[in-house]
Amino acid sequence: MNSEQEAILTNLVVQEADKINLPTEEDKDSYVQVMLDFYDSSSEVYQDIEAGSKVLLEEIDENHSSPLDPITGEDVLAASHGWISRSLLASVTNTTITLIVAGAGFGTIWSFIKKKGVSYVRNYFKSRVKARIIAWFGAAVGVYAVYIWDFLMTVLDPGAKFAKWLDARDKIRNNGWIELW
Repeated sequence: MNSEQEAILTNLVVQEADKINLPTEEDKDSYVQVMLDFYDSSSEVYQDIEAGSKVLLEEIDENHSSPLDPITGEDVLAASHGWISRSLLASVTNTTITLIVAGAGFGTIWSFIKKKGVSYVRNYFKSRVKARIIAWFGAAVGVYAVYIWDFLMTVLDPGAKFAKWLDARDKIRNNGWIELW
């Protein structure tokens, strides 16, 4: 991987980490590092999402090792009794899809996201989509703009939707972890 591709991967991983509500910057840094290690062939968690989940839990526990800090990795990522964290699966899925589909160049939309950030681009497109729907079909159809936007967000964030879908159908449903046994 060249330095430009590495920078793009790092940017994607940081954007994925921003989607997760982690309690501290140290936790976010740990999350980013585990995600980067997942794509690093010299890492012990290379393409092993289960090992990545375990390392992330340990690092978050380490970040909050003070007796006055009751937060644990299990608290942050949901109760740890599953195979992998739903949030980590979503992040890995989104990043992998982006790398596969967009490649190193990423095109116009990806450079816009890189420049402005995911939340800005989502809000920008949400307002544009709603305005277009109302302009084309009138205010009566504009009430459906929310559903259309939800569909588009599913397309733009397939990892989260996939992980949520899988979590809703596994052994212990909707607990934030994937249990496939």
